[in-house]
Amino acid sequence: MKHSNRLKRAAASALAVLFLAGSWACSSADHTWAMKRGGTTIPIGAFVYNFYASTQYASYQEGVDSSVPVLQQQIDGMAAEDWIRQDAISSTENIFVMNDLMEELGLSLSKEDEAQIETNANAVWSQVPDNVKKDVAKTSYILAVSRLNYQSNLVFRAIYDTNGTEAVPQQDLENYVTEHYTDFSYIYAPFYNSDFEVLEDKEKEDLKEQLEGYVEKIQDGSMTMEKAAEAYEESSERSDTLEEITADLEGSGYPESMLEALEEMKAGEVRFLDLSEDSSGYMILYKKDIAQSAKTWLEDDDNRLSILLELKGEEFQDMVEQRREALSDVEYNMDAINAYRASGYYTFVPPSSSSSSESSSGASSQGTSSSSSSETASGSSGASSQEASSAASSASSEE
Repeated sequence: MKHSNRLKRAAASALAVLFLAGSWACSSADHTWAMKRGGTTIPIGAFVYNFYASTQYASYQEGVDSSVPVLQQQIDGMAAEDWIRQDAISSTENIFVMNDLMEELGLSLSKEDEAQIETNANAVWSQVPDNVKKDVAKTSYILAVSRLNYQSNLVFRAIYDTNGTEAVPQQDLENYVTEHYTDFSYIYAPFYNSDFEVLEDKEKEDLKEQLEGYVEKIQDGSMTMEKAAEAYEESSERSDTLEEITADLEGSGYPESMLEALEEMKAGEVRFLDLSEDSSGYMILYKKDIAQSAKTWLEDDDNRLSILLELKGEEFQDMVEQRREALSDVEYNMDAINAYRASGYYTFVPPSSSSSSESSSGASSQGTSSSSSSETASGSSGASSQEASSAASSASSEE
């Protein structure tokens, strides 16, 4: 789960006080686990993946100088190494928070859910750097990321979606879409042909006349945007030229002249646009009535979730943060947690030698500095919170 800078600072400050006071910390020769609470044991690999992710995230924090290695700097008044570790601890604690919320809301993961979680993990696991995989079992990655994200989605929707404990009214969703989103379609005709040869001036003139003719027909009702697209595709030997869009245009990246036109246009209006200066092409732009289409658009599950997140995402994040700060009876294996160093997952690339000033990659060495405590907890132990308590006892079953 991603956290805002404000939430991260609050968590970092709270944890700094906690560890300075020595609360909940323990010393253990067993480096297979990171945290325990009740019957749940989180394997060290789950923490290590979060530690790796926090190392990547550190470079993008406010105030970080890209011309200097991030590990030589401070973040939120803390040494970067300490900030990274505490950020990773907070991310790992979210596993306990989400388990609690699942139980309180009467939610559980079905076999279909577990299969989808596995599928989601498989799509990303191959991209995890090899040196991270040395310290993180795939099941630990699933526990730290894939399952947690899936649970977060279930919990979020059980609170805010239809029939949720704090459900957002349907009318509120439709009103939000109507106020902030624009429904439109367009046909874009670039200044090159299907063989990617640049059009001559005469060809551009002919194309403009052709498209303006379509616009006139759409205006008088004798042609639709769909028919216009078919006619253009047949003449230009192209396909799929009609784009149907419902979007918040703020920060959308569309050409300025296109955005200005949409702002000026009324629902049902169509225009021909010359985008020569913006994107080397012509466009037929049609604005629809978002007030009429909002309800249907929200019937799509992904669309509905995106609006719920815009409306309630920060509130949900705040709630998770508050619950994490209120966690009790957590036992931390600080020997294992402190065994890993951010330098093991970080490579500094000076700005002059790369467009990306810094990268945290798998090209560097193993992430432990004081021991070889790579991820050894049982792969199956990370499968669910109920099974996680067997992690320490199953240490010898992997690697």
